[in-house]
Amino acid sequence: MSIPTLGRYRRAARIALAAAVVLGVSGCQGAKSPNIRIGVAIDEPGMSLLSAGVYSGFDIDVASYVANALGKTEITYVRATPAQRDVLLTTGQVDIVVAAYAMTDASALSVAFAGPYLTTGQTLLVRRGSRIAGPDDMPGHTLCTGTGTPAAQRIVQKYPGVQLQTFDSYARCVALLDTGQIDAVTGDQVVLAGFARQPQYADEFTLVGKTFSIESYAVGLPKDDSRLCRRITTALTTMVSSGAWQRAVDKNLTPLGVRLDPKQNPPKLASCR
Repeated sequence: MSIPTLGRYRRAARIALAAAVVLGVSGCQGAKSPNIRIGVAIDEPGMSLLSAGVYSGFDIDVASYVANALGKTEITYVRATPAQRDVLLTTGQVDIVVAAYAMTDASALSVAFAGPYLTTGQTLLVRRGSRIAGPDDMPGHTLCTGTGTPAAQRIVQKYPGVQLQTFDSYARCVALLDTGQIDAVTGDQVVLAGFARQPQYADEFTLVGKTFSIESYAVGLPKDDSRLCRRITTALTTMVSSGAWQRAVDKNLTPLGVRLDPKQNPPKLASCR
């Protein structure tokens, strides 16, 4: 029997170290690590806003509650635009996403969801005095929405007469509405309500019509991580039962004039696959 040489031991040690490094950085920063990276929006007042270095909003409250329930005390927030959310998860740049992330069949092909934790619907933000009073008035007008959102897909598929512009931020759409370059912004009610109530727009913009979709927001996570899904689902269940969910609604959404449908909120959580 041959005796292993020192060189062979060194090579084996290098391989073992490399494997350890790979394992150490995968999966929610390690089960025992206090760190977690969470993808969030940064420019949605009332839902998820970064201002003067401070994050606030309903999604931020949900994110911090879930992180605490997972035993994570060090949160790193990463900007997650609608078009980036799936990619951030599939490439391991974040551990979870809490960013008005609607559960869709398209996203479910590459990521998993825990939730839903909020149900809302698509609506329209217009300048006061606009002739647009609902979705039936959209054809022939120029609208704007977020790139990669269900709202964008719905407009393209169901309202072919609409001239649609998309950007990675609803704030850019609102700026165009402010200068009269577009006729309306379309997106989810809880997101657009925050812009309508901003002091600089309070007397200029208004939400019109009833919601014309059902959007269920959930926590996005890596596909096939059923253990993490169950832990997040437990955290969301406790957030509701403890009253923390309602307090987050009252703090962030009620002041915006948002009235959630009590038949849909808080939503019944889905089982993890």
